[in-house]
Formats: sequence, C-alpha cells, structure tokens
Amino acid sequence: LLCAVFVILGFQALCGDRVSANKTLVAKVSDQRLRALSEFLKGIQVVKFYAWEVNVRKMVTSLRIEEAALHISGNIWKMLSLASVFFAGGLFGLVVFAVKLTYDD
Repeated sequence: LLCAVFVILGFQALCGDRVSANKTLVAKVSDQRLRALSEFLKGIQVVKFYAWEVNVRKMVTSLRIEEAALHISGNIWKMLSLASVFFAGGLFGLVVFAVKLTYDD
C-alpha cells in the first residue's frame, strides 16, 4: 500500500512539474504573439504600404497554433493528474484486497 502511495505521489509531482513548465512556455509564446501584434499595430501604415499583410498573418497564425498546442499539452497533463487522483482510491483498494488474499491463509 505504501508503494502505491509513493507511485501516485511521484506521478502527481511529475504532472505538477509538467504543468508548471508548460505554463511558462505558454506565457513566453503569448508574450511573443502579443509583442508581434503590438508592433504590427504600431507600424500598420508601413505594413500596408509594403503589402506585408500576408507575412504578418502567417507569423501571427503560427504563434497562435504554437500557443494552442501548448494549451492542449497543459490540459492533457492536468487531466492525467486529476485522473490519477480518482484512480488512486481504486488502486489502494486493489492493493489492500490483494494483500488480504495473499496473507489470509
């Protein structure tokens, strides 16, 4: 039973670390996207004059896709962490039942 507790705790720590690292990456990508949009809005006349709209759109779209992928990755780690919490009770019950059957004789 104690081994199962440590396995669940270790997995929870791993998930927490991954979620934290993912949030840092999302913040960096969001900052890049917002900085690019801010620069675009400041220099809109130059962008229009040189017809750079397509290039700006591609850059912003790629940053949005990267940001969305990071959000999805973070949500997957959060889901795994939450699932392990609900899985733990059943795992502990199974371990206790197995130990009882083994040592019942």
